[in-house]
Amino acid sequence: NMVRLKAGQGDQLEKSEKNGILVITVPNTDTETMKQVVLFMYTARCNINEDNAIELLNAAGRFDIKSLKVFSGSFIAEHITLHNVLNLMKSAYDYDNKLVRQKCTAFFIDNAQEIMAMKETWKIFAVNRPDIIAELLYWNVNKEEFHRQKF
Repeated sequence: NMVRLKAGQGDQLEKSEKNGILVITVPNTDTETMKQVVLFMYTARCNINEDNAIELLNAAGRFDIKSLKVFSGSFIAEHITLHNVLNLMKSAYDYDNKLVRQKCTAFFIDNAQEIMAMKETWKIFAVNRPDIIAELLYWNVNKEEFHRQKF
């Protein structure tokens, strides 16, 4: 029901008809992710794993599905690595997921040298997201203050 979407969200959907059936295509979301989103909306459960968690978080953010944001964010918060922390931080910022943001920041504080040693990845991220870099570096310098924060 298009009426239930927030203003502008319906514009993101591509609508067509195939054999007399309305077909709605959701751009920037793969079929399997959309299946999991729909499953979650009906059952409050879905098949989440390290391969699809960030896509589920992004879909939850784009479509403002708060319970899926919490569900996927909780999973992601337990699966942060050197290789995904920056991408997770970007999604946490883009979709205002405070839990993932806080967990990624804590992970960065503990692993800043190793993360920044991935020079090409770090450089690209720094150019594209100076807002996040500024916060990460601030908290890295002010570790004690970060750990005293109540999130």
